[in-house]
Amino acid sequence: MPTEVYYSRNYSKILGATMTETILITGGTGFIGSALVKKLVSQKLKIHLIIRPSSSIEKIKDCEKKCIFHSVDLIEKEKLSSIVKKINPDITFHLAAAGVFYGLDSDQKIFDTNVWGHNHS
Repeated sequence: MPTEVYYSRNYSKILGATMTETILITGGTGFIGSALVKKLVSQKLKIHLIIRPSSSIEKIKDCEKKCIFHSVDLIEKEKLSSIVKKINPDITFHLAAAGVFYGLDSDQKIFDTNVWGHNHS
C-alpha cells in the first residue's frame, strides 16, 4: 500500500491513527514539524524523523527518546530511498524545506531539496 503524504498542517486524518501505524516526518525539527512531532508523540505513535545532519533537535528535545531519527539530506537519493524502504511508512508528512532563512542556501540547493527531495521520499 502506498504511503499517504500530508503537507503543512493538513493532518486531521492522522489524529485517528493507531499505534501500529508507522509515521515518517521530514522537517520534524522545524517550526511546523516540531509541533506535529510533539502532537503525534503524545498519541504514542511509531514516529521516524528524517533530519539533516546539521539540524538542531532543540525544539523536540523532550521527544528524543520517543522517536527514531535518521540523519540524511533529502538530496541524497540512494541513502534516502534505502531509509524510506526500511521504514515502509503508512503515512508521510513532508515538511522539510531549504531556503527558510534568506541567504543561507543557494537557489540550486533550495530547488534540489524542496522539489527533488520530495520525489525521493
